Parts: sequence; C-alpha cells; structure tokens
Amino acid sequence: MTSHIVKRLSPGFSGKSLSLPSPVSARTARRSTRSRAAAVTVEANLFSRAFRVVQAFINQTLGGFEASAQAMAAQRQMATRTANAQAAADQWLRRAELAVSRGQDELAREALTRRKALQADADKMAAQAKMQQQACDQLSASVRMLEGKISEARSKKETLKARAASAKSSIAIQEMIGSLRSTSSSSFAVFDKMEEK
Repeated sequence: MTSHIVKRLSPGFSGKSLSLPSPVSARTARRSTRSRAAAVTVEANLFSRAFRVVQAFINQTLGGFEASAQAMAAQRQMATRTANAQAAADQWLRRAELAVSRGQDELAREALTRRKALQADADKMAAQAKMQQQACDQLSASVRMLEGKISEARSKKETLKARAASAKSSIAIQEMIGSLRSTSSSSFAVFDKMEEK
C-alpha cells in the first residue's frame, strides 16, 4: 500500500512526517467493511426468515394436533351416542316382541313406533360418525404431512446455516488473499526499487 507523506509547516512542528493511508486503500477498507456488514445482514435476515418459517410450521402442526385430538374426541362421542341409540332401538324391538308374545298388540305397535324413531336416529348418527371418521383420517394425514414439512424445514435450516458459514469463511479467505496480494505487491515494489538503486 502506498502512503502519502504530509508535512505541516506550522510553528511548533517537530519536523516529523505524518503517514496517512492512501485514498485507494481507504476505499478498499470501506468496501470490505461494507461487504462484511452486508454479508452479516443477509445472514441475519436469512436466519430470522428460516426461524419464522419453522416456527409457523410448528404452530400449524400444534394446531393440527389440537384439531385432530378434538375431532377424534368428537368422533368417539358420536360413536358412543350411536351405540346407545342402537341399543335403545334394539330394546324397543325386544319389548315389541314381548308384547306380541303376550297378545298385547297395541303395546307392540307403540313399541315398534318408538323403535322406528330410535332406529332412524341411530342410522343418522351412524352416517355422521362415518363422516367424522373420514374427517379424522384426513386430519391425521394432514398432521403427518405437516410433520414431514417441519422436518424438511429443519433440514433446510441446517443447510442454510452451513451455506452461510461457508460463505462467511469464503469472504474471510478472500479478504486475507486480497490483503496478502496488496502487501506482496507493495513488497515487490520495494524490492524493485532496491534493485534499481
């Protein structure tokens, strides 16, 4: 690096020269500082974005788990109500058969009417339970898919970390090589001057 020698001609000046860095080296230093700052900023933005993506996936998965758990609980309740309605319909059928065997046709008709209403309710509940089971299956598949996406996002995050570290070390190596080149070129210039003398 070349430097300018500045002498001050003022009272009290000791006569020593003052060495200042050249404008070219100052510009280079500013550029390398800016490039390092830009690399750090890009790296920070990249990591914060990756973190937000992973966090969103985790929140979505937890929401999926909660929804899945609620749907499964509702499906179990529906299955229990369906079984209870079917049991009540079967009980009214047995009562109708008992009334017929005793010769009480009016009671048998009333029991069959109640059984028919309860059986219709049980059939509706069974259809709803089947639909809820399908919804639970879909939710479970969605949760598994989200878990896969989370693991994929985590691996991408690790890959991005490794790439950022590699880029950072490459920048450091390039800066070292650049400073060695400038130092060696100025050293060679000194040797050339010495040979000329």
